[in-house]
Amino acid sequence: LAKDRHIGAIGIEALAAARRAGIEPGYLFGVSETAIEGARCGLSYTIVCTSDATSGLVKKLQENGLDYKIISPAAK
Repeated sequence: LAKDRHIGAIGIEALAAARRAGIEPGYLFGVSETAIEGARCGLSYTIVCTSDATSGLVKKLQENGLDYKIISPAAK
């Protein structure tokens, strides 16, 4: 995450989790849309979200033909 300058958080729980990890997201509103537009311009984004928000986010990314990687702390 340190090299990613574009970090967004979807929801208050995700914002709190990011801050606990020492990360201050630069995007809090319209995160999905911002990331999609940025990706079209060649930018990389990291999006912090709850598991409840993941399926909606993935659907939007797939609809726009974007590659993504899911990293889950529960999987560690």
